[in-house]
Amino acid sequence: MIISGFKKLQEHTQYMLPLTQAWFIWVATINLCGVFFLQFREGQVVPAAFVVVLVSMCILIERKGFNKLRGLPSVIVWLPLVVWLFPRIRILVNLNPFQCWLFLIFLTNSIFLIVSIKELTDYFNGDRC
Repeated sequence: MIISGFKKLQEHTQYMLPLTQAWFIWVATINLCGVFFLQFREGQVVPAAFVVVLVSMCILIERKGFNKLRGLPSVIVWLPLVVWLFPRIRILVNLNPFQCWLFLIFLTNSIFLIVSIKELTDYFNGDRC
C-alpha cells in the first residue's frame, strides 16, 4: 500500500511545474538533513516526522487518490512540530550550522503547513481536485 501510494505520488509529481518539483525536493532534503544533527533531539525528531508525513501521505493517496486531502498528514504532524521548534530557534543569538538548519526547517515546514491548511480548507469546502 505504501509503495503503490509512493508510485502514485511520483507519477503526479512528474506533471508538476519545475518550481513545484524543486519545492518538494527542497522540503525532503532540508527535513532529512536532520541526520547530520542526530546529537540534538530536533535532529532526531524532524527526519522521523518527515518520514511519518511521507508514509501517511502515500497511504492516503493510495486510499483516496491524489487530491487536496493529501495535506492532512502535514497538518497533523507538522503543526505540533513547528510549535515545538519555535522556542528552540536562537539564530540571532547563536549562529551555527545547527541553528541555521533549525531556522530553515521552521520556515520551510511552516510554509508547507500554510499551503496544506489552504488545501484542506478547499477540500472541505468542496474543491476536491
